[in-house]
Amino acid sequence: MAGRRLDALDGLRGVGALTVVVYHSMGYSPWFRTGMYSYEATGLLAWIVTFSPARVLLDGRPAVMSFFVLSGFVLTRSFWKGRAGDWPRYYVRRLLRLYPPVIASALLAVVFLAATQAVDGTGRGWVDLGAAGTSLSKLATNMGLLGLIDAPLNVVWWSLRWEMWFSILLPVVLLALVMLGCGPDRRFRATPAVFGAACIALVGLQPWIRVTFETSFSMTRALLYLPMFGVGIALAAFERQLADHRWSRPTRGWLLLGAAVVLITARGPMGWLTATGRIDPLLGGGLTELLPLTGVATLIALLVSWPVAMRAMSNRPIVWVGERSYSLYLVHFPLVTLLGATFAVERASLWFLAVC
Repeated sequence: MAGRRLDALDGLRGVGALTVVVYHSMGYSPWFRTGMYSYEATGLLAWIVTFSPARVLLDGRPAVMSFFVLSGFVLTRSFWKGRAGDWPRYYVRRLLRLYPPVIASALLAVVFLAATQAVDGTGRGWVDLGAAGTSLSKLATNMGLLGLIDAPLNVVWWSLRWEMWFSILLPVVLLALVMLGCGPDRRFRATPAVFGAACIALVGLQPWIRVTFETSFSMTRALLYLPMFGVGIALAAFERQLADHRWSRPTRGWLLLGAAVVLITARGPMGWLTATGRIDPLLGGGLTELLPLTGVATLIALLVSWPVAMRAMSNRPIVWVGERSYSLYLVHFPLVTLLGATFAVERASLWFLAVC
């Protein structure tokens, strides 16, 4: 099982990819941006979208978390099965997997953005065409994949940057785990679980670390995002046990699924508690990341172990989207921008979401 592609995980990618598209399409509504970024809401609809569990339907953050955890899981499945890593070959494969599509999408983004500015006549927008630069080196810099600055050409590539850094650092992380007795033979069997728990805790402690140690912006983001990949590494260590799990009590699966849903949807309620001063801002900021991350990890564990969840997320249309989620991720933002300019959109509406 560990050697083949898992349809249920592709299904989760598909759901996440569609959520991100809706999230960026909704960004044309000022009240939505305020709710997502500042946890402020005026009016019943804005309050529901910002603070209720329904926020998860439009919030791109849990979707990005799932992408990060899935990357850590998929890239280390072979390692935990005792297959020796050919690291030079691994780097070549990752390079070919990630960069050619990015370069193609960068060129496509230039076309979309040129069309956008031709349509609106302002030379302005979410992304400035000038970010394409006047040379290939400038274009590479503005893609921002290996640097620690945001990518002005396509701002959604901020998450791809951390994917790149994780891919580069992965052999070092695995070597450290082996030195701690946490290789495929796992002399210390609890070590992967401890490592995963430490990664989740580090995500939750990130606001406190930022304030206490006055970490830089780049370090703050590294301490927030890179441990999410680590959660996937820890999950992959237990894939065989999860796959061999016997669900003698069907209610256990439903209880875990309920717990996962509660945790994933906790960003809204936690944001409300923080915004209203009912809990400390540092605690609230940590919980809005820690709880959904734990929920995502629980959901992925169910998708590789519980037949009910596996069948539900292996629906062919959503798996089809998941198999193409990387392409969708790379091209959707400039296209949404072009559509917004074409239709002179000032706020997101149902018809605009449908078109996007």
